[in-house]
Amino acid sequence: MKIISSRLAVLFLFTACWPLLAGRDSRQISAQSPPEYSFAIVQVFPHDTSAYTQGLAYRDGFLYEGTGLNGRSSLRKVRLETGEVVQRVDLGAEFFGEGITIIKDRVLQLTWTSEVGFVYDLNSFHVLRKFSYSGQ
Repeated sequence: MKIISSRLAVLFLFTACWPLLAGRDSRQISAQSPPEYSFAIVQVFPHDTSAYTQGLAYRDGFLYEGTGLNGRSSLRKVRLETGEVVQRVDLGAEFFGEGITIIKDRVLQLTWTSEVGFVYDLNSFHVLRKFSYSGQ
């Protein structure tokens, strides 16, 4: 009786696992291809190639750009059509600038590894406050 039970158990497992053993999934697999998208470049704008862009926002016809490089990080207001930097504030050499975002009349900028963020006035770029956070 034990031999018959063992053989039935093995036969049951083998039958249940056959699709997997044969390299097939037991569920029906759809062979649909994923959708393909294309793009077209409609306009090119000039940009300072030495600016290592870390954050980018657009407001009222200007780009606001946070750049990051050791000793060369900044927050910039850039005229889109010409690439001209019309306003700029440099971060201290100890900061590597990261992402930015605009919230109402403020610009927030994070830094990499130093765990310090800055809040700027959108119009004057004066630092309104610094804050600390944990993590990168």
